Amino acid sequence: MTTSTLPLDFPVPTRRTNQVYVATSDADLAKVRSLWEQVYKEELGWLDEHNTDPRNDRYHTASVYLLATDEAGEPVGVMRMIVDSECGLPVDTFIDISELRASAQGALVECARLMVPARYRDQKFAAYPHGIFAALVKAALHECLKQKNYNVLANCFLDTPTTPIKALLQMGFRDLNIRFRDELNEASDCTVLHLDIKDMLSIFYRTQNGLGNYIMRNAG
Repeated sequence: MTTSTLPLDFPVPTRRTNQVYVATSDADLAKVRSLWEQVYKEELGWLDEHNTDPRNDRYHTASVYLLATDEAGEPVGVMRMIVDSECGLPVDTFIDISELRASAQGALVECARLMVPARYRDQKFAAYPHGIFAALVKAALHECLKQKNYNVLANCFLDTPTTPIKALLQMGFRDLNIRFRDELNEASDCTVLHLDIKDMLSIFYRTQNGLGNYIMRNAG
């Protein structure tokens, strides 16, 4: 008979595979940082080496990081959700959102830093049948419903190959048609999209298509 040499209360390590989850540990945040470096620093040149650690960002304490992993537990996508607080939201730097803030149901949420490395974009996987982008949007929707925050903002570039504007508009976001340049090293103007989650729910309930059914599954 063999016996374990581990203490009875020794935590059994687990590896989160093929799922989107909220990143909270130092190991998780290191994966977030690796994606920021791969996509926004190395591929797109939007961040320098001093701005790729989420823990050094002024909005870190108000942020929820959604991390997608593959079958080996390696990161394949990330989205940051900043919940409105005394720090405000990143978009406050560029536009006046006081009316949106006053009318919001729950806290305003700004979705940002949505990244999927180039080798995983526009691909479908068993764990992500509509792609990693859709899986991150689904996780964000469910997180907002869980926290009862029903109004979401997204700051998007207008003229870049990776802009998600078209997909987000199809999901119920509305373009506020405010043009500005943000702090990233990119020539394209930006706009802000606004979503009342009830509009997204209405679209998906009405259309009953594969993507809608996928995103709505287990919602609420």
